[in-house]
Amino acid sequence: MAKKTGLDVEQDIFNLIVASTLPATILGTLFKDGVRPSGVKTEDAVVSFLTGMDDSFQTGQININVFVPFTDNGGDVMVKDVARCMIIESMLNSVTDALVSTEYLLEPAMMIQTFDIPDVEQNLVNCRLHFSRLSI
Repeated sequence: MAKKTGLDVEQDIFNLIVASTLPATILGTLFKDGVRPSGVKTEDAVVSFLTGMDDSFQTGQININVFVPFTDNGGDVMVKDVARCMIIESMLNSVTDALVSTEYLLEPAMMIQTFDIPDVEQNLVNCRLHFSRLSI
């Protein structure tokens, strides 16, 4: 097996995600890193390569981020859509548990969690995966 680059790994994991239930569950679009338009307020997912080590086993981390727009609770400010974030967190748990690859070993790198991004009135549901692949 030949060694792969970060963009190769990102594409491979993106393809696994495309074949999963994630695209049908989110209300927006699935993107690779760097191509989601700025300023959008849709519920989109972004797959991005974070880091990798190059050896006979290539290892590293991939992020799956789902952007969830704030909701109007009748007040004067938009707020976290807690119910939707909980649905997305649960869905990401199911999706990542079901990811199967003959080339990669994929494992959770940390707990799935939600972060506030108040300046764009969105939350970020983050799922970080650790990958390993034999490259010799």
